[in-house]
Amino acid sequence: MLKIAPNILTISRIILAPIYFILFINHLYMYAFLCFFIASVTDFLDGYIARKFGHVSTFGTIYDPFADKVLFFFGIISLLFSPLLKDKGFIENWMIFSIISREIIVTLLRFKLKNQGVIMKADFLGKIKTVFQMLAIYASILFLILDEKTNNEILVNLYPSSINLSDFIPLFPVLVSVYIEIYFLNYVFIFLVILTLLSGVNYFYKYRHSLFR
Repeated sequence: MLKIAPNILTISRIILAPIYFILFINHLYMYAFLCFFIASVTDFLDGYIARKFGHVSTFGTIYDPFADKVLFFFGIISLLFSPLLKDKGFIENWMIFSIISREIIVTLLRFKLKNQGVIMKADFLGKIKTVFQMLAIYASILFLILDEKTNNEILVNLYPSSINLSDFIPLFPVLVSVYIEIYFLNYVFIFLVILTLLSGVNYFYKYRHSLFR
């Protein structure tokens, strides 16, 4: 059972990706967040188990990166279906399409080089890009959750004569939401597009001799 566990986790990630998307477009953001988190954890677990116990298979080699891309594509495309994120200017179509186009082009490049016997390995810039992509998706869903909470559940009345620490507890989601809005989401997608495109250009430069030989 342990031998096939990485493959099961890989398949589960492919299954969870569209489930996440359905939850997101139906504005079930908390469930979508949990679903995306579980899918992300399977990515860590299948690689860990495969390396720890030496259960590296041809299936995993092929479909693990594919499952990662499926999860990412569903995650990033789902953000286009959030009017709130688009209305606030956090997400614009050109941003998402630029990121997706880069991923498709680099994936095609990877297959082309593989057919030539060249393995294109993820470099530091590519890994940083992946981390920021996932952070952007997580932060976007978290913002939507907090916005929903602040609009529907936060009813706070503070009186100067009776202020204590417990009065500020209901305000915590509001403060977090404002912090994300002002100091994170307003800039992260522009930075993410630049980082993603730079990573793609870097791959082309590094493998230019193999690509055009």
